[in-house]
Amino acid sequence: MTLSLDATFCDWAGYAGVGVYLAAYIALQLGAIRGSSYRYVLLNMIAAILMLLSLYSNFNLASAIIQGCWVVISLVGITRVFLMYHHLRFNDEEAFLVKQGLNAMPKAMSRRLLNAGVYRARASRMADVLETSPELAATLQRTVAVTPAERLDRTNQFLGDQT
Repeated sequence: MTLSLDATFCDWAGYAGVGVYLAAYIALQLGAIRGSSYRYVLLNMIAAILMLLSLYSNFNLASAIIQGCWVVISLVGITRVFLMYHHLRFNDEEAFLVKQGLNAMPKAMSRRLLNAGVYRARASRMADVLETSPELAATLQRTVAVTPAERLDRTNQFLGDQT
């Protein structure tokens, strides 16, 4: 059994691949997607597969190698993103904070923020939080109370030594 693909189909697959590559890169540069997201990695893999299809009618070994490597690298990236997003752990207090105040933020970014260290809230802001959400205020107080002093260095680095 032989696979027969029309040359016109292969050309259009190549054009579509170029379009997907460009769209992904433009979206990345405009901040519409993140480089560490499934969407960006999948778009790059789809573009590489389309480019490989285009090489069926007019084969070029160098192009086939680079597109094949792009597919493999994309698979590695998909695996990395999956592991990054699915193996994040939060203790009960952190999970509550993420649910209450950081829910619009991706989990990985919430983890990095929480790992940064010491957080200080103005007394007036804490009073507002206490009025609107006593549960959240209590969790914030416990979190601040148990934050180890050695995280101060990371916090200062994170904030650019502007404490």
